Amino acid sequence: MPVTTRIAEGWFWMGSDDYHPSEAPRHRVWVDSFEIARTTVTRRDYGQFLAATHHEPPRGWYEEKFSFPEQPVVGTSWFDAVVYCE
Repeated sequence: MPVTTRIAEGWFWMGSDDYHPSEAPRHRVWVDSFEIARTTVTRRDYGQFLAATHHEPPRGWYEEKFSFPEQPVVGTSWFDAVVYCE
């Protein structure tokens, strides 16, 4: 499991009034503290998780261009990420 860093709770500005319309309006958002990995989850890390849990591989898992062990894992859903983190 990757090393994590605690991000403190606080306010931040989300969105923009100057770019894509879907980003508007710019507004303040409160975020509770959370932990985030210092590095991406590699295919090696995720492969160990898949082997241990028999969880279904993400879409694209068998594509050759995404097959290098040190590449970040791609194609995971939000639900996959929750199961991995738990």
